[in-house]
Amino acid sequence: MRPVSCSVLAAVTLGIFGHGAFTKRIGRNESFNHAGNAFAAATAGALAYLWGPRVVFYLLALMAIASSVSLLAIPKQSIDHDLARGLHDAKSHDAKATGDDRPSGLTVLLTCRPLLIFAGCAIMFHFANAAMLPLVGQKLALQDKNLGTSLMSRASSPRKS
Repeated sequence: MRPVSCSVLAAVTLGIFGHGAFTKRIGRNESFNHAGNAFAAATAGALAYLWGPRVVFYLLALMAIASSVSLLAIPKQSIDHDLARGLHDAKSHDAKATGDDRPSGLTVLLTCRPLLIFAGCAIMFHFANAAMLPLVGQKLALQDKNLGTSLMSRASSPRKS
C-alpha cells in the first residue's frame, strides 16, 4: 500500500507546487513521513506495553482518520490536476504532442515492459520484506511473551544507518 500512497502524495505535491519546488517539497514530505513512522511505532509499542496489544488497532484507526482529515483539508482549487498528471509537459513539447490532452489510460501502463519489470521487482521485494518481520517478531517475543507487540513495533520502526 505504501507505493500507491507515495505516488498519490507525489502527484498532489506536483499539482500544488509544480516542477520548480517539487524536489524540495517531496524531501520535506518524506522527512515528515519517516518521523511519523517512528512516532507511530514508538506510540504503538508504549500503548501496547501499558494496555495490551488490542489498543494498537484503535491507535491505527485514529491515525487513519487524522490522515484523512488532513487530506480533506487541502482545498481542491489549489491542485492543478493537469500538472499533477504531467499534461503540461506534453503541451510544452509541441512537436511530440498529439493533440490529445487527456491522461493516459491503464493500458499504457500494462504495455510498458520496463515498468512491468520494475513493478514485479517491487512486489517481490515487499512480499519478501513483509515475510521477514513476523519472523523477527517471533524471535524477539521468545524473550518475554508479554512484550510481543511492543517488540514488534520496535522491530518495525526505522533505524539510523
